[in-house]
Amino acid sequence: MIRKGVLTTTFLCLHLFLIGQERIERIEIEGNDRIPRETILYYLFMKEGGYFNKGSLKEDFKSLWSTGFFSNLKIEEREGLKGKILKISVEENLFVRSIIFKTDKKPKEKDIISSLKEKNEYLLTYSFYSLSRIERIKKTIEELLLEMGFQQGEVRVDLNKNEKNAVKIVFYIKEGPRFKVGEVVFEGQPGIRKKVLRSAMKENKKHGIVSWIKGKDIFRQNKLEQDLASIRSKFEEHGYMKATIGEPRIEEVEK
Repeated sequence: MIRKGVLTTTFLCLHLFLIGQERIERIEIEGNDRIPRETILYYLFMKEGGYFNKGSLKEDFKSLWSTGFFSNLKIEEREGLKGKILKISVEENLFVRSIIFKTDKKPKEKDIISSLKEKNEYLLTYSFYSLSRIERIKKTIEELLLEMGFQQGEVRVDLNKNEKNAVKIVFYIKEGPRFKVGEVVFEGQPGIRKKVLRSAMKENKKHGIVSWIKGKDIFRQNKLEQDLASIRSKFEEHGYMKATIGEPRIEEVEK
């Protein structure tokens, strides 16, 4: 009997609480063009005819904003004849009509696309434009240029809005000069043959027939730290556990 009374009381309180709430008379949406009204309504917790909850306004805003569909979003409430009216004002993000990579001889477009896919940054046409995504793509291409030995490579992005809410994105990629490793000089008295230390370097090797064939004579500054770590390991192999390696000095010389 006690349990039955508790359940009855709980149900009665819930019933009285719902009676005191207003219903949502209507949801108005303005500013949408490509995004259907039905899609926007799908992401809302509150529905037409359902009960209005002021706390859910914040959740609905977060839900819509997280879709990435909009560059601006506002949700307002006002009193209607039979309940609350919600007004949702949106500005849709631009969508990508086309994406073009204009390069010199290297890297090839297929190399760029492969690198972007590997880092899950490849941008599909008709997807929504995102400035942060474009910046990540630009950075990925710059890293690819460094990987290929183009230390002075540049990437410029142009946006051409050629129709309503559509944009053409063009990446202009200038590779610049590529430098080879002319000589590797060790100063001081390392206690290990310098030839052995040079052999420890895997990424930046002195220009020669073998290194040229393997493409290892290209200067890659972003790989220099790896080579320094290999040199430290070589010292440790020979018992020099406290060997100190200074900051490399890079000098540009004539061919």
